[in-house]
Amino acid sequence: MEQKLISNNLLKRGFTLIEVIVSLLIVSITFITFSGLLDQNIKSQDIKRLKTLKTQQTMDLITIYTANPMIQDAQVLEQFDNSNLMTKSVGRLGTFQELEVVIFTDNFEIRSRIIK
Repeated sequence: MEQKLISNNLLKRGFTLIEVIVSLLIVSITFITFSGLLDQNIKSQDIKRLKTLKTQQTMDLITIYTANPMIQDAQVLEQFDNSNLMTKSVGRLGTFQELEVVIFTDNFEIRSRIIK
């Protein structure tokens, strides 16, 4: 009988059910939080990519009109795929005309004021 008590003391106890549930809960909360951070990072990168694209296309529009102020609307549209162009006269500055050029693309619109 004494030997039986000694052998029971040598056995290690496992984790209790509560300990397992709490550890699984902590691991799942960690994964959910990490997933949220990854999703937020992807959305942030997408917004940054769209802003960069819009800035680049605005610079392209200004460069086109700077290089050739008398360019036709159809020639401008050749540079921007799947877009519409609207030109509106804003005013006159002596012999020059101030125009607001708006290009509508799938994702955004590009607005710029040009003096011709």
